[in-house]
Amino acid sequence: MHADYSTAEAVIAPEHLQFETPGEDTIIITEVMFGCGLVNIRKSTGKWDGVFGLGDSVDSVVYKLGSRFSYCIGNILDPSYSFNRLTIGEGVTVEGYSTPYETDGGSSYITLEGIARLRRRKTKHIF
Repeated sequence: MHADYSTAEAVIAPEHLQFETPGEDTIIITEVMFGCGLVNIRKSTGKWDGVFGLGDSVDSVVYKLGSRFSYCIGNILDPSYSFNRLTIGEGVTVEGYSTPYETDGGSSYITLEGIARLRRRKTKHIF
């Protein structure tokens, strides 16, 4: 159960993850808890929710790789688009715009400043 009393049912197991670095080295991280959420429901909204383990738990990928991460999502529907990327670890360099990330009472929040679809920005009052 989470801090806001949300619940999740999942299958998890320890796993070894292998990453290639930009310098063509290989990093293997052992005993990372990894799994698949089956039923994830947010108590505050009652809606289904998905989670990627970027928390501060000692079992999270981010914790084991240095507690730093950066992400960039561009054209997620195009598998050949090379800028959809998640970078984890001490070597993360943040470039461009950033999204403030806050934690409060065991939950994590980001501030949504805008939404655009097909290069048309939606007004703030709709979200």
